[in-house]
Amino acid sequence: LMVGSTDKYLRFFKIDGEKNEKQHGILFNDMIISSADFVGRTLSQVLVAGRKPYFYTYDMRSGRSMKIPGLHGKGLKSHELMTVSPLGTKIAFAGVGGYVHIVCGIQKTIMFDVKMNTAARCMTFTDEDHLLTSGLDADVYVWDLRYQGRCLGKFPHDDGTCSSSIRYHPSGYMALGAESGVVSLYETSNSILSGLTNAMPVKIKSVMNLTMKINSLAFHPSGQ
Repeated sequence: LMVGSTDKYLRFFKIDGEKNEKQHGILFNDMIISSADFVGRTLSQVLVAGRKPYFYTYDMRSGRSMKIPGLHGKGLKSHELMTVSPLGTKIAFAGVGGYVHIVCGIQKTIMFDVKMNTAARCMTFTDEDHLLTSGLDADVYVWDLRYQGRCLGKFPHDDGTCSSSIRYHPSGYMALGAESGVVSLYETSNSILSGLTNAMPVKIKSVMNLTMKINSLAFHPSGQ
């Protein structure tokens, strides 16, 4: 388990269900950690970002961290909103004015941009070639990254408030959280996410237990 904190530490724990002991931690002196994620399935590299015009990579094997300059020509003052593809080949950073910057996960260099109609507030990859984004207008955009970011379509989230968190599970489920606290669960296997042109994902249920902004969502590997 990896935990990034406002005390600028990134901590790693070994989860065994009993002691769950801390393994080690690393301090990033010049950055409060807003987001962090493993890059690829080898779990050897971690991407660490915050409200800074740069971000870090941390190599778990060597224990070394490397500062990566901001995306050339993009003028990003913050890299705190980001997501990594399942195999780590691509990274998406939310920019300003609806732009989302797609970065090579290996070289950490800009590949191309996609642009929404409103500001991006959450993003997630479904696989190495497809990205979901959503934001102020609560619409969910589906991007095909094999064609320099072609938009396959979009569908509305009828909760009516800004989207604030989104996650996808390989089984075909998508969870979307809103600033109002509503979490909606969609089934996407027979929709534009699976290659169909006009079919929209089907909403299974809305969870309304929470009344505060949904900051983060995650699927258990089992799909829960």
